[in-house]
Amino acid sequence: MKSKFAYTEEIDDLETAMEELKEQLQKGQPLLKNSCGIVMCDYDMDTQELTVRLKEEFDFPVIGCVSMGTLSKQRGFSEMSIQMLVLTADDCEFHVGISDKIESSGLGQIKALYKKLSEQKTEKEKVIFTLASPWSGRNEVFLNEELVDVLDEISGGVPVFGGCAGDGFQFSAANVFFDGVSSMGRVAMILVCGKIKPLIKTEFSTKEKTISKYKVTKSEGRNVYTLNNRSIKTVLEEAGLVKEKSEGVTRFVNTPFISTVKTDDGDTIDRLSGIYYLDHGMDYACFMRNIDVGSELSICMISKEGVETSVKEAFQHIFEKIQEEKEYTYSTIICISCVARYGLIITDKNLEARAYQGKVPDEINLIGMYSFGEFCPVRGKRGGKLYNAYNNETFAILAI
Repeated sequence: MKSKFAYTEEIDDLETAMEELKEQLQKGQPLLKNSCGIVMCDYDMDTQELTVRLKEEFDFPVIGCVSMGTLSKQRGFSEMSIQMLVLTADDCEFHVGISDKIESSGLGQIKALYKKLSEQKTEKEKVIFTLASPWSGRNEVFLNEELVDVLDEISGGVPVFGGCAGDGFQFSAANVFFDGVSSMGRVAMILVCGKIKPLIKTEFSTKEKTISKYKVTKSEGRNVYTLNNRSIKTVLEEAGLVKEKSEGVTRFVNTPFISTVKTDDGDTIDRLSGIYYLDHGMDYACFMRNIDVGSELSICMISKEGVETSVKEAFQHIFEKIQEEKEYTYSTIICISCVARYGLIITDKNLEARAYQGKVPDEINLIGMYSFGEFCPVRGKRGGKLYNAYNNETFAILAI
C-alpha cells in the first residue's frame, strides 16, 4: 500500500481548495487499483458543501471530520486548513461508509453499517478506521465507549483506530462526512483489508502517579461516587484537586485517571480517562467513559515536558519497528491526540508535532488531528495482546 498527502489553507473558497488538493495529488506516483481518502479540516467550515465537492472531484470515496487542530509531517500543527490523505493499493481493499444518524444508545446504526461494508469485502479486514461524532445535540450524548465495544464484538476483535470530531467545545457542528452527507451523530468508517501489517502505539504520558491506587467501590456508568468506600470528592479534595464549587473538564486537564480493569480472558489493561465534571451537590465525579465497580483508579499527572518526552519516545518506538520490518514497506502514519492535551500545550501548539518532525522517513506520509476521545487498542499486561479501547488524554499512533 502507498499513500499521498495534500494540504490547503483555503477553507472559504472550495473551488480553489479542490484545485490545490488535486494538483498536489496528481504529482508523483499514480494512484493504484483501489483508493480511498481521509480528510481532516478546520471546524469552522461548511462541511456539507465540502463533502459534496469531494464527491464531485474525486473518483474514490473520501471520509472526513472537523477538528480543533490537525497534524502533518510537512507543517506540524495546523489550524484553518484542509488536509487530505489518500490510501492506494493493488493488494488492499477499502470499504467505506457512513452510518445513519444515531439517536439513542444501542448503536444499531453502527451494526448495520458494519454489516453492509462486511458484505462487500473478499477477506477479513485488518483495521477498522473510524471517525465519529456521537453527539446527538447539545445534550451531549456520549456513545464513544459503546461504539468501540460494539465494533470490537461484531468484528471479532479487529483493531479499531480513530477519533471523534470536535468543534471547539460548542458541540453544535462536530461533523463527520462522506458521500454528500455531513452531520453530527454519525460514524464514518473504512474497513481496510489486504496486505498490511498495522503497528499501533497508545501513549499515556503518565509516568508519574501522584496518588496510590484506589478501588472503585460505587459507580454507575460514567459516574463514580466512592473510592475505597470514601467519597470521591473527599479523595479529590485531599489531593488538592478541588478548589472551586464548579469543576468542569478543563479543571482536571493535567490530572487524568488510569483505571486498571480485567479483560474477559483474564488479562488486565490500563485505560486513561479524564473527569468531565464534578457534581458537588450529588457528590460524584462524571468521567468521560464508564468506570466499573471493582476497577483500580489512580490519579496521574501530565505535564508539558512529560508530553513532549513521551511522544518522542512513542514515535521512536514506531520508527524502530518500521526499520525492523523486512518484508513490508510502511507508507502511512495516522495519529490521534486528545483535545485535553491540546489544552495543556496550547501555548506551544507545535509541541507534539516536534516529536516527529524531521524524523519521519521520506516515503511515509503522516496525518493527524486533535480528538474528543481516541479509539486505539492498548496492550494487555500479561502477554502483550492488543485490546480495543476508548481512551481520553492519550496520543495514539497507527502505522500501515
